[in-house]
Amino acid sequence: MAERGRMIFIRCAACHSLGASASVRTGPRLDGIIGRRVASVAGFPYTARLREQSFVWTQKRLEQWLRKPQAQFPGMCVPFAGLPDRNDRDALLSYLHRSGG
Repeated sequence: MAERGRMIFIRCAACHSLGASASVRTGPRLDGIIGRRVASVAGFPYTARLREQSFVWTQKRLEQWLRKPQAQFPGMCVPFAGLPDRNDRDALLSYLHRSGG
């Protein structure tokens, strides 16, 4: 499953990076996202709507967002339409978890 997740992450890597020393791209770094407060990567210009939120990215919340991102935060990550396949979402979350996400 980790290899499948890595292959799925390649789509994310156009905008996101992994690793504390990785540079911020058009999207924030995703290392440590599971358990991290929303809109909390230093130096990333989050939207006002996202900065107003106070939740923590849990595996469940990420799964919901990955399924249908525009339903929760319209305009956030516009090029990404979501991962409709539950197995793809699970694989990506497993990869992020193993990669420090």
